[in-house]
Amino acid sequence: MSLFDDDIEQDEFDAAEDKSTGAPPLAPEPRANPDLVAHEAIEKHLIGWWQGGTMPHTIIFAGPQGVGKATLAYRLARFLLATPAPSGDDMFGAAPTPTSLHIAASHPVFSKVAASGHPDLMSIGRVVNEKTGQLQNEIVVETARDVPNFLRRTASDGGWRVVVIDEAETLNRNAQNALLKILEEPPPKALLILVTQAAGALIPTIRSRSRLINVPPLDAAAFTTLMRKYRPDLSAADTELLGRISGNAPGRAMLLLDQGGMAAIRESLSLMDSLAQTPDADLWLLAERLAVKSTPDPLAGMLDVTAWALRDTAKKAAAANDNAAIKRALDTLDALERHRAACDNGNLDRRHMALGALRILQKESHR
Repeated sequence: MSLFDDDIEQDEFDAAEDKSTGAPPLAPEPRANPDLVAHEAIEKHLIGWWQGGTMPHTIIFAGPQGVGKATLAYRLARFLLATPAPSGDDMFGAAPTPTSLHIAASHPVFSKVAASGHPDLMSIGRVVNEKTGQLQNEIVVETARDVPNFLRRTASDGGWRVVVIDEAETLNRNAQNALLKILEEPPPKALLILVTQAAGALIPTIRSRSRLINVPPLDAAAFTTLMRKYRPDLSAADTELLGRISGNAPGRAMLLLDQGGMAAIRESLSLMDSLAQTPDADLWLLAERLAVKSTPDPLAGMLDVTAWALRDTAKKAAAANDNAAIKRALDTLDALERHRAACDNGNLDRRHMALGALRILQKESHR
């Protein structure tokens, strides 16, 4: 269904998908994902720490959205919870060093982690506000206070205790301060993993006591391999376009697809061209359709794709030394981001956000 249509007919893309391949396979959640494409060098580094008995007590996995940071965090957690500590030589010689962090999906530890039922693993993140039904903007101190107590407990089998904090950049200042005591006096075999898109949002005292690992986007070949696995319905052209928009980040690509599919992505990309001729009455109707709360979220999809289009325009203008075009694209992007932030912070109506964004884009299309 088109991002901007209010009927419920399937478009050609959806029809082809239904007739040929059926519903595309869903990518598993990070805690239940047995596979990791790329990042082999990071895995070897982590195994080296484990093998040498130098595993740090706090690791920060930092990188863009959707590049596999959380998948890597749970992969490391499963490995530590499932793998006996390396031992010295015995009568049969030294045990072989693992070549990856992979734990089979049939392993009991894997199923417990996937079901959020392992007694030695804690996962925390933003929670839903009971009054609004929306995710809170930050991780609060009451949540963070559970971490030190958990890590100081004796593990169920004498092994590791692991805490994974996703979107760690959303820890508020008090929540970050609540973690400092455990970082200053970490117990043995206790690991805190912080997953973040913005390591700079963490206070210096946390960063200085942690090992920072930058998780980069995939290269084009690895991205294509993963998308072929989970979205075999996509054409080569669609996969290439998704790679460009997402920065070869599979998780971000999946999110964009969830927000309306390729039809919506392509319509969003053509939006700025069509807005120049759109009457104000039609602009209101379009804003009404975008503002409807649904899953997928058409407004979030439109804003994400048009933001990428503006960055891409600025990049191409820079290559052509067109300073005026660079300034127009970046000014429009800045105006969109400020408008979006103001609407979020003011808890304003989604129609206001949609209409304001469309008018900002329309202004750019008239230049």
